[in-house]
Amino acid sequence: RLSPAAMYDLATQAWAGTDLYGVTDFFEDARQYRRTLIDYFYDKDAFSSRQWFASDKGTINLDDLPRFVYQRASLWTNASRALPDLQLLLLLNILLFLATFAIFVRQEI
Repeated sequence: RLSPAAMYDLATQAWAGTDLYGVTDFFEDARQYRRTLIDYFYDKDAFSSRQWFASDKGTINLDDLPRFVYQRASLWTNASRALPDLQLLLLLNILLFLATFAIFVRQEI
């Protein structure tokens, strides 16, 4: 986080929702879907029925299979995740500008 490029990279990742928190949110939704899918298979007795494992018993109706839906974090959540890195980047820019200005003022032209 000490590099301006790293600060910018982390801020844009957070803003886009592809940072570590966004990936964690996705994996949590995937885990929840896995639980839902396993419960669905238990409700349909899929683990004890041969129809689910062999094609000689006919096709399986998957119309009522639960769908995976991933809800991205809201824009405000992503913005709040990006805010610390943006603040650090802004602070670094101000400090570097002040240092450059002080050096320029002290130089004889």
